[in-house]
Amino acid sequence: MATIQRECIVEVEYIGPELEVNDNVHGAMKRVWHDTADVFRSVTVGFGAGPVVIEGDWGPAFTEGDAKSLALKLSAEQLHPREALYTGEIYLSLVFLAMNLAVPGSANFSNVRIRTSEEAGVRVRWSSAPFEGVWLDGDQWPWAQPSEVSLAETWKWLQHLRPMDSQVAHSAVQRALFCLLHATRESAISPTILIWLCSALEALYDVPAETIGRTLRNRVFLVLGRPASHKVAARQIARLYDLRSKFAHGSFEVVHPLANDLLDCGVLRIHEGILPIFNLGYALVLSTLQRMIRNGWRALRFDETLLGERATSGSVDSAPNQGLEPTR
Repeated sequence: MATIQRECIVEVEYIGPELEVNDNVHGAMKRVWHDTADVFRSVTVGFGAGPVVIEGDWGPAFTEGDAKSLALKLSAEQLHPREALYTGEIYLSLVFLAMNLAVPGSANFSNVRIRTSEEAGVRVRWSSAPFEGVWLDGDQWPWAQPSEVSLAETWKWLQHLRPMDSQVAHSAVQRALFCLLHATRESAISPTILIWLCSALEALYDVPAETIGRTLRNRVFLVLGRPASHKVAARQIARLYDLRSKFAHGSFEVVHPLANDLLDCGVLRIHEGILPIFNLGYALVLSTLQRMIRNGWRALRFDETLLGERATSGSVDSAPNQGLEPTR
């Protein structure tokens, strides 16, 4: 069967960071932008009619301050114009995730439009601002601070997992990535973000519902490292879940959708209280995913360990998990 080729036009404006970041972070972002030309030059995605090869040069699109159009060439055995548009949109979501997992805040798709010659197009709104926020409050939780992972390594990990081949999540990592995408479509201070972030954490750490707080805290420390001030860190994680609980059960301070702090200074007070907690939630999810990328992990698995202390000597013996179901 002959290969069909269609073209998607991605119209971008400034797609760098929305917030001010320090020189080290900005340098890491520049390295990611530089690598886009090679990493994204030719990509195969599976969606709809089957494998689709997407070719394009992202390099020029990340020249700061310039509005540009990027032409993507899509090739497949069967490719309806509408499928080309939707496949291009899925591809953009994968590029957005890859770049912001490599260096949080490095790709801002809050005002990007994708179209074809046959289809009017769709507006893509995935903001990098929530990812950029992890750099603002990192001194409060250095143990959970994300860092830099190479874009090539991140893309290879994502391609192996193929998280966008379906529209319904079928694995813990898929659920976490989809939750992140949902969160970036919310307004900056929407309490719904709490639900998405906690859902992402619970998917990654496979937390049982009956012991969410304690189990999540212990597993986070196991994966990211136990901080010296672990009691302070434990309270920080507890605040995240306390805020989520307040929203879920009706005691959260609700702000008007317009959120005008000039009319009511209480808006600013509430925002200043919850934004650091949101940023911690993003940091926990991103740091966990970066750890998985570096180690080439597709999932986290936890198991119980039984230790027995001898009555006579006080020495400790390890024992097999007889009768214990491993945590999956």
